Amino acid sequence: MFKKFLITVLALSFCDITFAQEQQDQWIWPDQHIEDALYLHIGLGPTIGGGLAMATNPSFFDYDLKSGFAYQGGVAFNINVSHHSSLGLIGIGRWGVEIEALYGAKSYKAGNKTLLMNYLEIPMLLQFYLTQGLLVEAGLTPVKLINASPNYLQSGNVTADMGTMKVNDVMISAGACFKTPFGLAIGLRYNLGVSEWAENFHSKTSTAMASISYLFPLIK
Repeated sequence: MFKKFLITVLALSFCDITFAQEQQDQWIWPDQHIEDALYLHIGLGPTIGGGLAMATNPSFFDYDLKSGFAYQGGVAFNINVSHHSSLGLIGIGRWGVEIEALYGAKSYKAGNKTLLMNYLEIPMLLQFYLTQGLLVEAGLTPVKLINASPNYLQSGNVTADMGTMKVNDVMISAGACFKTPFGLAIGLRYNLGVSEWAENFHSKTSTAMASISYLFPLIK
């Protein structure tokens, strides 16, 4: 009797283990299979850049605006979500997000004067990795003007008050970046402004920038 009971228990246990294993094989999330789990990569570090600042001339008044130098510096915060390396790129996922906080300046030649603008920028970019080290990015960059000098620009009998310039703008940003495995990143980016400087000053600004960053891994 005991032997029949023991055989029955063992048989049921074997069936239960087999069923449980089959159920486990069907689940993908959360992480019954390590290769299907998600990994979060977060980096934070300094970034600096320089390039060309461009502006369109107003339609009715010729202030003789010409391109000048632009520079910026700040911090970059990067997030990337990946699967196990066996499912794709080694150590990274295809998609990422980068948010930066930058302080910088743009200069323009306006006749015999130099127009200088100091500003804050917050680029918010969606990134797509073509390879492990090469990515393309696009997004929006809110801009806040801190100050501009000189206070006035002269064109014939017309004077533009630079104090009336809009303090907020949004730029459309797009570019490419190369990242090394040890955190160094080199990027190229074009930013197109969509707002005119003032109601009576129909000029828009854009920049073409090269940058270098070093991101320390917070989570990898």
